[in-house]
Amino acid sequence: MNYKRLSSPETAAAVAVKLSYSDYKKLVEGPFSAVTARPSFSAFDLASFLGDKKIGVAPRPSATESETGTAFHRAVELALSSSLPLPQIIGRSKHICLAACRSAAPSAVFPRAEVLRRVEKMFAGFLENAEMCGLMELFNSGGRGALRKYCELEMRYETENFILEGVCDLMTVGPDGAATIYDFKTAADLKVAARDRMGEYERQLAFYQLCARRRFSGIASFNDPVVVLIQSGGVFEVKTLRLPAETIEKKQAEIIRQCGELFK
Repeated sequence: MNYKRLSSPETAAAVAVKLSYSDYKKLVEGPFSAVTARPSFSAFDLASFLGDKKIGVAPRPSATESETGTAFHRAVELALSSSLPLPQIIGRSKHICLAACRSAAPSAVFPRAEVLRRVEKMFAGFLENAEMCGLMELFNSGGRGALRKYCELEMRYETENFILEGVCDLMTVGPDGAATIYDFKTAADLKVAARDRMGEYERQLAFYQLCARRRFSGIASFNDPVVVLIQSGGVFEVKTLRLPAETIEKKQAEIIRQCGELFK
């Protein structure tokens, strides 16, 4: 979070607090004092902010799991950013995964064999399920002109007192101006992730969609945002979660209300 301490109270009040999604998570999962020293946090109502679903705190991933997740996201980004049709991407999948693993490896060392093995399996499963994920049109050369795509998209929602900043994995915009936000999540057990992390998924996608709504004037409407879950081991299953618009709107209202109360 970017919060500048200024000597003049009048000047300090005019500085908007910048809040990334990671900062937002700290409001929910960590001690509030670690995020900001503002007195208004004493009135923060955690139960109200969490809403009707618990946001489980995920255990810290191992080095292998963390590296695997980073490399997989990079492989997906390389594929989605490419102008190649799906058959050619599949044919080059090993090269894409190796490049992604090298970029994710610490100190640019050669990626660990286990990480590369997992990423290749996950990436293959992702490509095989592109249609189920609603992404097949992105890989069809005939549809590339009609459906715009934005990978690792930076966006923000600004008010006088606070600024929300987000980076979503993927946003597509159709010719009718309807946008869809996608977020890719890796997990060891997809059923457990869908059960225990749904509250966080809803709030994260609501956060991103809120930022996109304010940032891009060409968006006429939003489709239900999509979480794509990819299993990082076992059978490397792929699952999609489409989040209802009414749920997203409710979470957006909570974010705006709570941030407005905290950063007056």
